[in-house]
Amino acid sequence: MADRKQASKLSRESVNVFLAQAELTNIRLLTLHVDAEQDFQHSEVTGINQSEKFRFGVGDDGFRADISYIVKLSNGKDEDLGSLEAVFGCYYRSEIQITDEVFQALWGTLRFQTWAYFRELMSNVSMRANWPRITVPLLFHQFKVEGAEVVDGGDTASLPAAASSDDPP
Repeated sequence: MADRKQASKLSRESVNVFLAQAELTNIRLLTLHVDAEQDFQHSEVTGINQSEKFRFGVGDDGFRADISYIVKLSNGKDEDLGSLEAVFGCYYRSEIQITDEVFQALWGTLRFQTWAYFRELMSNVSMRANWPRITVPLLFHQFKVEGAEVVDGGDTASLPAAASSDDPP
């Protein structure tokens, strides 16, 4: 048991050393796919599911870490009403080569660095796709759709039945 704690502590220290020297040089939208073909009433949206995927690749003077944000609107019948998938690439300059272990610890940093970009994109797309207003707040995993409450489920958030109109926005 002591060995496991020691390994965990060394792992955090190596991650901190890595992050201290890694320099974020660029963030850009790599791909965007929106499915908004289905016409529906805003009141039909009873659920929103949001999740992320992460991956990285090594380059000559650093690495690129990608984060995919996936959002699906649904109704109470488990039918998809619309979806969005956006992939942002974060380019880092690094003298230390990234490892799987370090990358696993980096996902929170990736989410922090790309969340504002995703937030703006989601707001813009939901308006242009004529979806109900989807509020993606400043902090992670707390989506809100008008008239419904989001339940935080870690890497995914799901929306139960519509909340009453007396609930605060």
